[in-house]
Amino acid sequence: MSIKSDIAALDNINSFMVLVRKLRQWKHMYNSNTIRDNLYQGSELFELNARLQNQIYNIIERISIHGNLQVPYTTKDLHKSRDLYSELKHENKINKLSSSLYKKDDLISSLKSQYELEISHLENKMRKLDTDLSSTQLVTRMELDRKEREIDNIKNESRVHTQELQKLKTQNLKDSIYKNEVKNIGHKLQTLSSQPANYDSSYITESHTLPRSTLNSSYRKIVSFSETENKINALKNQFDDLNSIFRQSAFDNMREYISNKEKRDCILYQVIKESFRSAQLRLPEYKLSTRDKLAIVGVSSLDLTEQTQQYIEKNSELYDHNILINDVISSLTRNIDLYLTSSTISVIRTYVRETCKFAWNCTVLANPLTLSLSSQWELFDDYKYRRSVDSEYSSPLVQCHIWPCLMMGMQKITKGVVKTGHRTSRII
Repeated sequence: MSIKSDIAALDNINSFMVLVRKLRQWKHMYNSNTIRDNLYQGSELFELNARLQNQIYNIIERISIHGNLQVPYTTKDLHKSRDLYSELKHENKINKLSSSLYKKDDLISSLKSQYELEISHLENKMRKLDTDLSSTQLVTRMELDRKEREIDNIKNESRVHTQELQKLKTQNLKDSIYKNEVKNIGHKLQTLSSQPANYDSSYITESHTLPRSTLNSSYRKIVSFSETENKINALKNQFDDLNSIFRQSAFDNMREYISNKEKRDCILYQVIKESFRSAQLRLPEYKLSTRDKLAIVGVSSLDLTEQTQQYIEKNSELYDHNILINDVISSLTRNIDLYLTSSTISVIRTYVRETCKFAWNCTVLANPLTLSLSSQWELFDDYKYRRSVDSEYSSPLVQCHIWPCLMMGMQKITKGVVKTGHRTSRII
């Protein structure tokens, strides 16, 4: 094949036209293409140009051989120009690898951020669980403390009941001994009444003896006055202990359920007030039943009332105080102003029991001890009450009763405690 025919063949395939057309197309599409597309089109143009250069070099080499002339380009230079495309391919591979690495880095960073977000959520949940656990522990500790206080109250009640049972056993033993002695005296009286009298009644004259009724009545008055005074002193001490020990303990135990100090004072004052009211209502019924039982024994009708009173005073511990306790608790729960819950009643039950016992011991006396009549916003009476520490000393009105005044008739036994204050509304 001649050189001219090779040139004609090169012209016929329109290789340069294809190169120019692709170059123009790349120029128009450059801005809209991506970097990868532009790189691909540039590589394609470079490869097409390299092929044309190879064909032209072959023609030039043949011409130089035909004319014994030196070729300006060597085969090595041509291969070097051809190797540029292979290097470009390697760069494309490196770019592809770099882009894949970038994608993997993005994926790793996204996974890392996702894991960090999940870890933060888990840490928040752990914090919330720790908070819930600490609050649960606090509630459990408070409940445990409350249960322990209830157990202590139950133990104290059990101890008191045990002491009462011992007293009852001792009293029953004394009663049995007393009944045996009465039987023995009765047998002796029967024996003496059946025997004839061996004394001369002429020796006994009215001038030598005093009337037995006069001696007995004088002795009874002296003994009863001394016993009454001792009982009043003992009840006075019990009243002080009831205020300083049992009331203070109930006041402190109620702090967990009622934060208002005046309401706690009002509740505890209402407890002792209801205890005396219940004792005064239950006493007549108890007197009637006791009188009927003593009448069966055979006591004369003249001394029956006196014997009943003496028996009730001496055996006041035999009365079932649970009747009074139930009355007081029922009255407190019915009072809508107080609004007591079962938990509040359980912590003041010991105080209720002690006030009922004290109220009963005061009520069964021949001259009973009572509480002074009281009402809110009454005028302060210095004879019956003393002011509390938090009182307003410039006010003459009683804002809240804290502890009652114990009285015997119109005589004051111990002073009560009240809180005085100013009333915002008009006194009617």
